[in-house]
Amino acid sequence: MKKVTNNILKGMASRFSATVMLLAIGCIGAFAQGNKLHIEDFAIAPGETKTLEICMDNEDLVSSLQFDLAFDVNNSSLEFVEGSMEKVLDRITKKSHSIRVEKYGDGEGYYRVLVTSESSTLKESPIKNKSGAILSFDVKAADSFKGGEIRISNIIACDGTSEEPVAVEFKSISKTTVTPFVGFADTEYDEIYVRPQVVFPVTVSLDNIIDIAGFQARITLPEGVNFTEDEDEEYVTFNSERISENVKYSVFPVPGETNVYTLVISAVTGEVFEGYEGNLFTLNLTANKDFDMGDVFVSDIVVSSKFGYSYDVNKDEPLVVTIQAASDPTLDGVWDLKDITAVKIALLNSDDSLDYDVNGDGVVNLADYTATVLKVMAQ
Repeated sequence: MKKVTNNILKGMASRFSATVMLLAIGCIGAFAQGNKLHIEDFAIAPGETKTLEICMDNEDLVSSLQFDLAFDVNNSSLEFVEGSMEKVLDRITKKSHSIRVEKYGDGEGYYRVLVTSESSTLKESPIKNKSGAILSFDVKAADSFKGGEIRISNIIACDGTSEEPVAVEFKSISKTTVTPFVGFADTEYDEIYVRPQVVFPVTVSLDNIIDIAGFQARITLPEGVNFTEDEDEEYVTFNSERISENVKYSVFPVPGETNVYTLVISAVTGEVFEGYEGNLFTLNLTANKDFDMGDVFVSDIVVSSKFGYSYDVNKDEPLVVTIQAASDPTLDGVWDLKDITAVKIALLNSDDSLDYDVNGDGVVNLADYTATVLKVMAQ
């Protein structure tokens, strides 16, 4: 059979096992299906250091191997943390194999990895099992990280069942997609019962990994629902524990689209939001008297870091809050004993909130209690 030569390892001064020498000299070529070396696609936050695993799924037992790792550092600012490469002991024991990592090429981000058997006999040196991680290492994303990839290529491996240096063929190139992840937005409730012409809140939370200095989103309101000033004459109310008075907001209609707005929250000073989880702000809305049901969408969410880089949040997954009109005092859409109790307590406490004006005459009195009992009995 034809030999496949490999001069990659020439010139190395350190001691190698018999298997390494076989790799250096060359292995007899042998075709094999289903052998793959790969890193799963993953997300990482700008500025974060993360541990990854290199997995080997191999139909054939492998004694030793060599491969190249390439990081797209110029475009993605993703770096290999030198000195972090370690064996995964489920497959490679402390004494069975040695590992070596060296830079190669003219540019940054290129490394050659060798996993070499310490046994003098090829047949007694295979890496254990045929699937799962064999190595782990750390990567660090720069503060400017916006996404990139890692490539594994130039794989050379020796068959772990043969006394002869027979090469095992692997998939030639494996690419890993690396995406930025900075956080996740959500709403306090998925469904809200509201009273027509009374201000109601839609509260948005943000769990963020990095420091956030700005927030932007597209707000789509159902027909019959509009922005309304609250008691402080604000369309948007900030959670003061997360957003200071130096941060301002703007809400403006999207040209050519009905009931669609752009919300922008930022500080001229670049001040970051406090904390990394919890409610961030509340949209103050009202439904008109004819409103029945509809959805509020918060979509196209983009946040900006304190370094001025912007990132998509909840990409292709808009926040949706279903709004339903309700006239019962507890606003759960059902006339029951809870509503009778609520009106009774309101009367005892002289609470004149229009939430308890069941008969709609503008005042809260015994007539509302009677009206509530009748509605519950009619259910």
